[in-house]
Amino acid sequence: MPAALDRAALPSSRRRHDIHRATSSDALSVLRPSVEIRPICHPVDQQRIDAICHYLHERFQKQIRASELAKKFNMNQASLCRFFRRATGRTMTEYLNELRVAAAAQLLIATDDSVLDICFRVGFGNYSNFSRQFKRIKGFGPRELRRNFAQDSSPKNGTTYY
Repeated sequence: MPAALDRAALPSSRRRHDIHRATSSDALSVLRPSVEIRPICHPVDQQRIDAICHYLHERFQKQIRASELAKKFNMNQASLCRFFRRATGRTMTEYLNELRVAAAAQLLIATDDSVLDICFRVGFGNYSNFSRQFKRIKGFGPRELRRNFAQDSSPKNGTTYY
């Protein structure tokens, strides 16, 4: 780097004094940003996304069509999908898959139901998609989760847990 750039980058003694004075006496007023910090969503938008998410949480086990959801929330389908992605950072399909996989993981651990039954109970239409989404979201397959959880919860050293 040229020497002129290095010297320009360093604050002069007067500038250092001004910075010290500003930070010591009027730190809050001087260092506050001139723009007001606003929430990510307008309150009306936040209420709408909360209602949509609540609806999805209540009905994720069933088939949910974006067109029906859009009609329910008085939006067209493209606007709903764009709004949902902007508000949550993921598509509705990704969100539904995450809900369904989380519910499936709980059922795999808590019950002895077959993986196929759990797949259909949480709303997936076929096993191959369920297995693929489960592995993408969790990092391992549903059978592997059940196998690993069963090994971790089995009694060790002859001890029985009630």
